[in-house]
Amino acid sequence: MRNRILAGVGVAALATLGLAAPANATAADTSSVTVVHGILGVPVDVYLADGAEPLIPGFDPTDIAGPLDLAPGDYDLVVVAQGGELGTDDIFEQTVTVPEAGLNITIVAHATVEGGPILTPFVNNMDETAAGEGRLSVRHTANFGAVDILANGAPLAPFTGVTNPQGADADVPAATYAAAVAAAGSTEPAIGPADVNITEGVNTLVYAVSDLGGEEFGLVVQTIEVGAAGVDGIPGGAAGLVADNNTGALVGGAALLIALLAAAGIIARRATVSSK
Repeated sequence: MRNRILAGVGVAALATLGLAAPANATAADTSSVTVVHGILGVPVDVYLADGAEPLIPGFDPTDIAGPLDLAPGDYDLVVVAQGGELGTDDIFEQTVTVPEAGLNITIVAHATVEGGPILTPFVNNMDETAAGEGRLSVRHTANFGAVDILANGAPLAPFTGVTNPQGADADVPAATYAAAVAAAGSTEPAIGPADVNITEGVNTLVYAVSDLGGEEFGLVVQTIEVGAAGVDGIPGGAAGLVADNNTGALVGGAALLIALLAAAGIIARRATVSSK
């Protein structure tokens, strides 16, 4: 099993969407950026600081916007209460940087454990998996404490002691796993096990999200087809995304985050599943 730890870098802002790369830009000149709105209860519009119209109008909690191809550079954004006026109903303003070309980035607007808003960019691992393997990414972007993820009764590296805003990837054999969640440092399941399906050549990314106060929780699931070595017909790229809330449709990696939320003594009341 191959794995890696992704430590999130926090920036207090919401999004880089609506910003077009130059008309003559190629994939080699840009990065692919997707934005997850993971702050429940805070609908917003996103503007450029000098813009007259919102770049992302009607950006609701659990929505996913993009992906867009953005050139490296700084983007001065203002996050405004949805339907409000720029300069009057501003929530906050921040410069967001796309650091370099050639990356696949998911930016998650979410709550900190102190109850403030923050934006954390995660650089997605676009490497192919080995034949017969899929990738699982778990990203802790909700206002609650540390947990360990268990697979078939044992801690699953690197999903141990996961805290906000950490995330981790693991390449594992494509299969159905009995996943459970324990308090950090324990192997006694607090909830589960729950079946999690991992598909060959697909990265299943699962985000835990919450409101600022840590009272309402939800899920967002993104899939990215990265391909598997020696396997044809699995193109790389970001998945199409569905914004409807639908707890009944939670499958695969989403079941893992249901367990994660429950392990913290929380009932997940809202969920969004995104799939292609």
